[in-house]
Amino acid sequence: MVTPSDDLSVAHWLVNRLFPFESYLAGSVVPRGYEAYARILHPAQSISGYVSWAEIATWAGRTYHLAM
Repeated sequence: MVTPSDDLSVAHWLVNRLFPFESYLAGSVVPRGYEAYARILHPAQSISGYVSWAEIATWAGRTYHLAM
């Protein structure tokens, strides 16, 4: 169960596991040091409706791959 707390000292272990937020890396919002991570892609939409992440990668000039 998650219990709200005003005591921020319980989260201090996170400070050394995060990159600076300005780095725009996943490690700036997700702590480093875990054995494995999972990426869950939210549904993507354009003006015309839902689109695949492969389409978005193409629009961005990137390659869609299974590791993303």
